[in-house]
Amino acid sequence: MEVKNDKKAFMGFCYPYEFSKAVVILAPYEKTATYKKGQAAGPQAIIDASNQLETYDVELKEDYIDKIGFYTLDKLQIQELEVQQAIEVLYKETKKQFENKKFPIIFGGEHSISYGPIKAASETFSNLSVLQIDAHADMRETYEGSKYNHACVMRRARELTKVVSVGV
Repeated sequence: MEVKNDKKAFMGFCYPYEFSKAVVILAPYEKTATYKKGQAAGPQAIIDASNQLETYDVELKEDYIDKIGFYTLDKLQIQELEVQQAIEVLYKETKKQFENKKFPIIFGGEHSISYGPIKAASETFSNLSVLQIDAHADMRETYEGSKYNHACVMRRARELTKVVSVGV
C-alpha cells in the first residue's frame, strides 16, 4: 500500500480510499451565518493544523494512523448554493460514505449544514443520538425565512433522532 504525503490531506497523509476506514469531507459553507464571518475557512484551517499532529503513540509504541487510514476528499463546491441545496449535497456524500462502509468526518463551516450528515446517520443507525456542544440552542422553527438556518439546525435534528445539548 502506498501512502502519499499530502499537505492538503488530513494529518498530511493520503491513504488509498479502499484501505481507509475514515473519509474526511470538507464542507466550507457560511451562507446563513449572522454574526462573524469566516466559517467557510474552517475546513482548510483544520487541515493545515492537522499537519502538525503527531501520529505515533508512545504508550502503544505504534503509529495509530496506519490502523485507521484517512482519505480526504476534494472540498465540496457548496459555498454558492442555497442552504437546502448545500445540505442535500452533504447528505448525499455522507450517505454514500456510510454505504461504502466508511466513517465520515465532516469539517464544515457553519453548523446549518450539520442537518445533512445527521439525516444520513439517522437513516444508517437506528440507535443514533446527537451530542450538541454549543452556547446556543439552535431550536427556532424558522429564522430569517428559512427552517434550515443555523439557528434551526437542532430543531431539525430533533425531528430525526435524540439530541442531548450541553453548554447552552
